[in-house]
Amino acid sequence: MASDANFAILVSLSVCHLLNDTNQSLLSAIYPILKSSYHLDFVQIGFITLAFQVTASMLQPVVGMVSDRRPQPFSLPVGMGCTLAGLLLLFVASSYALILVAAALVGVGSSVFHPEASRVARMASGGRYGFAQCFSFGLAGLGAAALGRIADVTSIDAVYHVCSFLPLIGLLTAFLPTVEHRARTAGT
Repeated sequence: MASDANFAILVSLSVCHLLNDTNQSLLSAIYPILKSSYHLDFVQIGFITLAFQVTASMLQPVVGMVSDRRPQPFSLPVGMGCTLAGLLLLFVASSYALILVAAALVGVGSSVFHPEASRVARMASGGRYGFAQCFSFGLAGLGAAALGRIADVTSIDAVYHVCSFLPLIGLLTAFLPTVEHRARTAGT
């Protein structure tokens, strides 16, 4: 079994991943609001999805290759910061172009967050790579699933206002001890 220190890292990583993926799912959840508020057609909604997916999915392997060669521990809070910036920009966007930039920023946040999160999960695994990966990445899907139910009970606007500030919690990862620091202090 992974040590308690490593399990604490996996729990914090899992919570950050939950926040990150919940915020990502918020973008598609507000498509109806964007469509009616900005009088968009489905082609424009498709371009919002494209802006997000190109940066989230296609940029992620590039970020992964860079972080494999040179680990970037601060990419976890930087990724959450990009997501926060994208959501806040989406909140104040006054034009379609700004909506596209906001969607791209949310995608950049995702592409920066995931490779380093995977690396940290492996380091904190204590040799149980499958468990660490599943634990730290499996919880994230619950956020997206819960988002719909929360919006049903309240409103999508209420969910959007709350979710816009969730990346601030993720930014706290910058102040968490690193796996290397925990290993050094455990040996003393």
